[in-house]
Amino acid sequence: MSLLTFLLPLSASLYTLAPNQTIKDGEFLVSEGGSFKLGFFQPGNSSFRFLGIWFNRVPQLTVVWVANRDNPINGSSGVLFIDRTSNLVLYDESRSFLLWSTNVSVNSSMVQLLDSGNLVLVEQPGQNIIWQSFDHPTDTMVSGMKLGLDRRTGLNRVLTSWKSTDDPGTGEYSFALDPDGSPEVYLYKGLTRLWRSGPWNGQRWTGIRAMTSKFIFRVIFVNNEEEVYVTWQLLNDSIFTRQWVDQTGHVQRSTWRDQGQQWFKFWSAPEDSCDNFMECGSNGICNPDNAPNFECTCLPGFEPKSVRDWDLRDGSGGCVRKRAGNGTCGNGAGFLRVARVKVPDTSKARVEQNSSLKACEQTCLKNCSCVAYSSINGENGCITWYGELLDTRQYPNGDAQDLHVRVDAIELEESRGKSSSFLDDKGMLAGLVVAIATLFILLVILVYWLARKKKKGWSKKEGNDFGEMKEIDENSRHREFTLFDLKTISAATKKFSADNMLGQGGFGLVYKGQLVNGQEIAVKRLSKDSGQGIEQFKNEVTLIAKLQHKNLVKLLGCCIEGEEKIGYMSPEYAMKGSFSEKSDVFSFGVLLLEIISGQRNNAYHHETPSLNLIEHVWYLWKEGRALDIVDPSQNESISAHEVSRCIQIGLLCVEEYAANRPTMLEVVFMLGNETTLPSPKQPAFIFNRAHEWYNPSKFRAGVQYSVNEVTLTSVEPR
Repeated sequence: MSLLTFLLPLSASLYTLAPNQTIKDGEFLVSEGGSFKLGFFQPGNSSFRFLGIWFNRVPQLTVVWVANRDNPINGSSGVLFIDRTSNLVLYDESRSFLLWSTNVSVNSSMVQLLDSGNLVLVEQPGQNIIWQSFDHPTDTMVSGMKLGLDRRTGLNRVLTSWKSTDDPGTGEYSFALDPDGSPEVYLYKGLTRLWRSGPWNGQRWTGIRAMTSKFIFRVIFVNNEEEVYVTWQLLNDSIFTRQWVDQTGHVQRSTWRDQGQQWFKFWSAPEDSCDNFMECGSNGICNPDNAPNFECTCLPGFEPKSVRDWDLRDGSGGCVRKRAGNGTCGNGAGFLRVARVKVPDTSKARVEQNSSLKACEQTCLKNCSCVAYSSINGENGCITWYGELLDTRQYPNGDAQDLHVRVDAIELEESRGKSSSFLDDKGMLAGLVVAIATLFILLVILVYWLARKKKKGWSKKEGNDFGEMKEIDENSRHREFTLFDLKTISAATKKFSADNMLGQGGFGLVYKGQLVNGQEIAVKRLSKDSGQGIEQFKNEVTLIAKLQHKNLVKLLGCCIEGEEKIGYMSPEYAMKGSFSEKSDVFSFGVLLLEIISGQRNNAYHHETPSLNLIEHVWYLWKEGRALDIVDPSQNESISAHEVSRCIQIGLLCVEEYAANRPTMLEVVFMLGNETTLPSPKQPAFIFNRAHEWYNPSKFRAGVQYSVNEVTLTSVEPR
């Protein structure tokens, strides 16, 4: 008589399985804390049964591990038990066919399902773990599981997709960590790479932008002589989250939400065309913001290998050096910086953990085979590339690495002519807006304090001539700035030449200039059309003169000749004389819309009937066409998503009721983060004209369009 006859069924849902117990269909192991359950299940429309582990407290069956994924049970049930060799085994119902086994050498054992979801075979006595399901993952990674290589044993933990929603068998997509060079995680289809994470910078994978947000878990990356792996630990055990590879070729992370009773997708890759591995070939760089033209360009010093293919929007052939030979080795060769990138594939790169960026540059410069270098975390560590640069992409903003590409002397000289304008940087718009927002916060604090304290020492007299500000000159011995005459400023800016103009806003024009001593300056010439008084100008001059911060410009001086003034009055101030910090928020909102549109609010008039700038932006926003207001000169150099977000923030700032407007602190936060924005309400100075006459479409190039009378309850930036 076989020993199997005396095995006892599991009488209840326990978290351990002893040698004399079995698990059949309808019986389960439940982890001690109740988070995970092991049992038999039937996926989708399949007629087969499988042994698996799933989330116990999630009402939607979500399997995280399958034992017999490639050996299904063709029948009503299987039997799980510990056999004579102390291995955990799975047989069919008749116990004639072995379907799965732990297949290890052990004398005596028991099985436990831990509250992490890890099924372990424990040696008795001693409690040593002989085998664990975390070492043999299927398609899903949960908290505490390792993804990577054990260099001592050769065990490589890899996620592999299901074949379909009905079949958990081994699919064609996998997610694995490559230990070579600077380790990265790759998504594969068979042996073909589809996507990569970018290298680890000490806090996150540089190619996963979602990792810049605050996490519900802590990511841990380990790379030493014994093993290289990545894992993560939940900060709150009551949260259920998972990362898995699906059968469509995507890796994604999602979190269970009790409200709504569904999985919420937190992150997924590939996310866009530039996420595709080698989208722009070797020595190319991909930027999705260039997609309306072509997302592929060549890195500095390179040109398309096939111009015809690139004209057809096929960048897979990549780029080659513009000039053959040894021009990049000596003879004035150097490096050009490419900002905010996911650096090229690092599987064949060389890594020096303790090198400085300067030392990294020298290392690369001395080796003619070195084609590029980068730091590991922005300051320390060194990555150098030799050969072709593969799979580089650029980001419009945010925290990313800089890549320094080796070029010849000709390329260096050409680049100097191209980089003369500070507005060339695609991130300059966002940077300029944040800088102005920061300045506004400081101005609001000072003006509000002055209004309370009624500080003495300034003349109360106001006039049309700024020359009446005698107290500035009389107290010159205490000031930290210089009074310039208009003649000096005019000469420095070449009589306020249009060629020297850097930008335009509601406060006036900004020019670049050069003093006689060679010092380069920026000059803000205030607008004559503003209703701002003398007091506010004096406050601004005093405040900025005392500000010393690495992220703020330094005030060298001012010129008090002429009648130019600055600012916009909020509706509550214009109509009721009421002033608060929200008044400056309104003024900032107008300025923001002016920067984006390249138009001045006071000087803006739409086609008949006339509209001011705020009205026009508001109506375009309601129609979902807010990007039509963007300055045409910026169309090829900005991110549509960023601009749409800035427009939305601008409209929030100019809302009719001050209480509805954000504070400047909130504005700065919204500009610097990807949080969900509220929908703007009707702005101030929107007159209740009959809306039926307003159709922005009919004023464009004389083309007539019909109007769709659909109401929009919530408009979000795309």
